[in-house]
Amino acid sequence: MQEVENPVQAVEFLAHTQPALILLDINFDLASTSGEEGVRFLRQLNKRNLNIPVIAMTAWSNTDLIIQAMQLGASDFIEKPWQNQRLEQIVQQQLRITGLAKSNSALKQALTPASELPVWQSAVMQQFMTQLKSKT
Repeated sequence: MQEVENPVQAVEFLAHTQPALILLDINFDLASTSGEEGVRFLRQLNKRNLNIPVIAMTAWSNTDLIIQAMQLGASDFIEKPWQNQRLEQIVQQQLRITGLAKSNSALKQALTPASELPVWQSAVMQQFMTQLKSKT
Protein backbone atom coordinates (compact mmCIF):
# COMPACT_ATOMS: atom_id res chain seq x y z
CA MET A 1 0.00 0.00 0.00
CA GLN A 2 1.34 3.41 -0.97
CA GLU A 3 0.03 6.79 0.16
CA VAL A 4 0.61 10.09 -1.62
CA GLU A 5 -0.19 13.56 -0.31
CA ASN A 6 -1.63 15.31 -3.36
CA PRO A 7 -2.56 14.90 -7.05
CA VAL A 8 0.88 16.00 -8.26
CA GLN A 9 2.56 13.25 -6.25
CA ALA A 10 -0.10 10.80 -7.41
CA VAL A 11 0.59 11.56 -11.08
CA GLU A 12 4.33 11.11 -10.48
CA PHE A 13 3.68 7.83 -8.68
CA LEU A 14 1.47 6.55 -11.50
CA ALA A 15 4.16 7.37 -14.05
CA HIS A 16 6.23 4.41 -12.82
CA THR A 17 3.79 2.23 -10.87
CA GLN A 18 0.46 0.60 -11.69
CA PRO A 19 -1.42 -0.05 -8.46
CA ALA A 20 -4.19 -2.63 -8.27
CA LEU A 21 -6.63 -0.01 -6.96
CA ILE A 22 -6.81 3.69 -6.07
CA LEU A 23 -8.64 4.91 -2.99
CA LEU A 24 -9.18 8.59 -3.81
CA ASP A 25 -10.21 11.24 -1.31
CA ILE A 26 -12.10 13.73 -3.48
CA ASN A 27 -11.12 16.69 -1.28
CA PHE A 28 -7.35 17.08 -0.98
CA ASP A 29 -7.47 20.61 0.39
CA LEU A 30 -8.91 21.00 3.88
CA ALA A 31 -10.21 24.46 2.97
CA SER A 32 -12.36 23.10 0.14
CA THR A 33 -15.37 20.81 0.09
CA SER A 34 -16.21 21.16 -3.60
CA GLY A 35 -14.49 17.96 -4.70
CA GLU A 36 -12.93 19.81 -7.63
CA GLU A 37 -9.42 18.55 -6.78
CA GLY A 38 -10.57 14.94 -7.01
CA VAL A 39 -12.60 15.61 -10.15
CA ARG A 40 -9.51 17.11 -11.86
CA PHE A 41 -7.48 14.07 -10.84
CA LEU A 42 -10.13 11.70 -12.21
CA ARG A 43 -10.02 13.62 -15.52
CA GLN A 44 -6.24 13.12 -15.63
CA LEU A 45 -6.65 9.41 -14.95
CA ASN A 46 -9.29 9.19 -17.66
CA LYS A 47 -6.92 10.71 -20.24
CA ARG A 48 -4.21 8.20 -19.39
CA ASN A 49 -6.58 5.21 -19.73
CA LEU A 50 -4.82 3.20 -17.03
CA ASN A 51 -7.72 0.84 -16.28
CA ILE A 52 -7.20 1.03 -12.53
CA PRO A 53 -10.33 0.83 -10.37
CA VAL A 54 -10.87 4.00 -8.35
CA ILE A 55 -12.94 4.18 -5.19
CA ALA A 56 -13.76 7.83 -4.53
CA MET A 57 -14.43 8.96 -0.97
CA THR A 58 -15.34 12.15 0.84
CA ALA A 59 -17.12 13.45 3.91
CA TRP A 60 -18.73 16.21 1.83
CA SER A 61 -20.59 14.15 -0.73
CA ASN A 62 -23.58 15.21 -2.72
CA THR A 63 -25.43 13.48 -5.52
CA ASP A 64 -23.96 15.67 -8.28
CA LEU A 65 -20.42 15.01 -7.07
CA ILE A 66 -21.02 11.25 -6.91
CA ILE A 67 -22.47 11.24 -10.43
CA GLN A 68 -19.60 13.33 -11.77
CA ALA A 69 -17.00 11.05 -10.14
CA MET A 70 -18.66 7.95 -11.56
CA GLN A 71 -18.91 9.50 -15.04
CA LEU A 72 -15.20 10.26 -14.89
CA GLY A 73 -14.32 6.66 -14.15
CA ALA A 74 -14.67 6.11 -10.42
CA SER A 75 -15.73 2.49 -9.92
CA ASP A 76 -17.48 3.15 -6.62
CA PHE A 77 -18.02 5.86 -4.02
CA ILE A 78 -17.96 5.72 -0.23
CA GLU A 79 -18.77 8.41 2.32
CA LYS A 80 -16.63 9.22 5.35
CA PRO A 81 -16.75 8.15 8.03
CA TRP A 82 -16.93 4.74 6.45
CA GLN A 83 -17.67 1.39 7.98
CA ASN A 84 -14.59 -0.82 7.71
CA GLN A 85 -16.60 -3.85 6.62
CA ARG A 86 -18.28 -1.85 3.82
CA LEU A 87 -14.97 -0.41 2.62
CA GLU A 88 -13.38 -3.87 2.61
CA GLN A 89 -16.32 -5.27 0.61
CA ILE A 90 -16.00 -2.50 -1.99
CA VAL A 91 -12.23 -2.98 -2.31
CA GLN A 92 -12.55 -6.77 -2.67
CA GLN A 93 -15.36 -6.40 -5.20
CA GLN A 94 -13.36 -3.97 -7.36
CA LEU A 95 -10.28 -6.21 -7.25
CA ARG A 96 -12.40 -9.22 -8.29
CA ILE A 97 -13.99 -7.27 -11.15
CA THR A 98 -10.57 -6.15 -12.39
CA GLY A 99 -9.24 -9.71 -12.20
CA LEU A 100 -12.22 -11.06 -14.13
CA ALA A 101 -11.85 -8.36 -16.79
CA LYS A 102 -8.16 -9.25 -17.26
CA SER A 103 -8.98 -12.97 -17.49
CA ASN A 104 -11.76 -12.26 -19.98
CA SER A 105 -9.43 -10.16 -22.12
CA ALA A 106 -6.75 -12.87 -22.07
CA LEU A 107 -9.29 -15.53 -23.07
CA LYS A 108 -10.62 -13.40 -25.92
CA GLN A 109 -7.09 -12.83 -27.16
CA ALA A 110 -6.29 -16.55 -26.97
CA LEU A 111 -9.46 -17.46 -28.87
CA THR A 112 -9.10 -14.81 -31.57
CA PRO A 113 -6.95 -15.95 -34.47
CA ALA A 114 -4.11 -13.56 -35.24
CA SER A 115 -5.00 -13.66 -38.91
CA GLU A 116 -7.42 -15.55 -41.08
CA LEU A 117 -4.80 -15.96 -43.79
CA PRO A 118 -1.49 -17.75 -43.37
CA VAL A 119 1.52 -15.49 -43.19
CA TRP A 120 4.49 -16.24 -45.45
CA GLN A 121 7.49 -14.29 -46.64
CA SER A 122 10.03 -16.57 -48.30
CA ALA A 123 10.07 -17.03 -52.08
CA VAL A 124 9.47 -20.78 -51.65
CA MET A 125 6.35 -20.16 -49.52
CA GLN A 126 5.03 -17.57 -51.98
CA GLN A 127 5.44 -20.07 -54.82
CA PHE A 128 3.75 -22.76 -52.75
CA MET A 129 0.79 -20.49 -51.96
CA THR A 130 0.47 -19.56 -55.64
CA GLN A 131 0.34 -23.24 -56.54
CA LEU A 132 -2.32 -23.88 -53.92
CA LYS A 133 -4.46 -21.02 -55.23
CA SER A 134 -4.21 -22.24 -58.81
CA LYS A 135 -5.40 -25.73 -57.87
CA THR A 136 -8.54 -24.55 -56.12
